[in-house]
Amino acid sequence: MIKSEHLSFKKMQLEDVGQFRNWGKHKSKMYDDYNFSEQTEEGVKSWYEWKTNVEMSTYYTIFLKERAIGYISFKNQKPILKTAELGIVLDPNYINKGFGYETLIEMIKFYFMKLGYSKIYLDVAKYNKRAYHLYKKIGFEKYSSTIMKYPNGRLDKKSKDYLENKDVFFNFLGISFFTADKLVLTKERFEELWNLNLKK
Repeated sequence: MIKSEHLSFKKMQLEDVGQFRNWGKHKSKMYDDYNFSEQTEEGVKSWYEWKTNVEMSTYYTIFLKERAIGYISFKNQKPILKTAELGIVLDPNYINKGFGYETLIEMIKFYFMKLGYSKIYLDVAKYNKRAYHLYKKIGFEKYSSTIMKYPNGRLDKKSKDYLENKDVFFNFLGISFFTADKLVLTKERFEELWNLNLKK
């Protein structure tokens, strides 16, 4: 088990996912794809297997004491190139409390220092300003952009969320798309920014 000041992290188990059913829901429809919607035992098991049976991917549950409040993933791991792709999801009840920041610092340090990785990549929707700000604070830098299909149904073009982010969306043949930035963090930059000797 990996531990930080307030949190602990361990490889995801099926019993952890059962707790996800008690999570809150995002108020904005734009983040529906981050809500945990499975409620049956069969659904929970299928979700767990869908996530954890992917080769070269590792999922860790984030615990606050005994409560599972999120998970972080390192996907498409390439041990020879020493790279991986990061993803993180938190129970909406525990957002804006510093737990995302604490998780990223501890788990990125673990991947660089203990596992010897050299680069971590991620994609972030440009409308997800909270996440974007956090990744930049950690030290991630933009190296490219991409287009993605909007996953949360029909856009409400009168909503405050849409009006504040309408420049990142476009419609093609009745399908909504959005722009996302591709970010990267190197071990050297992380070490420099956080004054860590990751070689020890």
